[in-house]
Amino acid sequence: MKSVWRRTRVAAIMMIVGVAGIAVWAALARPSQPARTLQAALAQPTQPVPEQIAADALGVDVSDIKVLQVDEKAGGREAVARIAIPAEEGTETVWVRYMTTDGSLLRITWMDRNPDAEEAVAISQDEAQKLAEQLKARLLPKTPYPMELTEARLHDQSPQYSFAWVGSIAEDVVSGDQVLVRVSAVTGKPIAYLQRVAHARPALADVPISREQAAEAAAQATEGTWRNEFDREVTTSLVGARLVLSSAMSPQQGPVWLVDQEVKGADSGERLELTQRAIDAMTGDVLQ
Repeated sequence: MKSVWRRTRVAAIMMIVGVAGIAVWAALARPSQPARTLQAALAQPTQPVPEQIAADALGVDVSDIKVLQVDEKAGGREAVARIAIPAEEGTETVWVRYMTTDGSLLRITWMDRNPDAEEAVAISQDEAQKLAEQLKARLLPKTPYPMELTEARLHDQSPQYSFAWVGSIAEDVVSGDQVLVRVSAVTGKPIAYLQRVAHARPALADVPISREQAAEAAAQATEGTWRNEFDREVTTSLVGARLVLSSAMSPQQGPVWLVDQEVKGADSGERLELTQRAIDAMTGDVLQ
């Protein structure tokens, strides 16, 4: 009887030890809380850090950046960080817009630098353009096409200059790369910097919709709009057409024809409007 009891007790002890051993093994096999936190962080896609993006964009030390607010835009694909940086008189507010996927810069706006309309011009256009070119050289990633200056002017209503560049490929063909810089004509400081880097770079030979096909699609769309919405027959004439190889208007950021038209009344010949249509250069669909 004692032998049976002893064997039963030993079996119970072995069962307890076995269960305990399994529990210990499971605890050792399961990562600790810090390890699980690290694994979760590694499993998540890395998000751009607003402080570093702003520091790189503004050319200042990251320790000088104070993020006040970050708002998502474009369905979360973009974000705008409102930041404060040291200035001559306290702090200065700057908005930096960027892509949330990779942190690439879209726009910088210096909120307190817009000059008053009555302030006198103190900076020449050449001086302002030199500053704008320095910004472009520092911030725009290298592109395979030359950037052509398409605008350099002093605004009529405000003492500030505007400079614009586009990636030029051929006559009436641009890459989709673009830069716009506004500079104060009073202080010579930048007011805004905007850039877009082409998302796609197709070869011209791979674009199926021709200029003529795009013009025809634009004409049909415009004439149909006037007929259906205004009950009026019109005629259209082609003013110009430009192919943008990477356009934000395209669902795939691909090529788009921008077709400019003059619209006249079919009966009177009265000029009604100048309009632009966007035609998907891959499908021929009217985008705008």
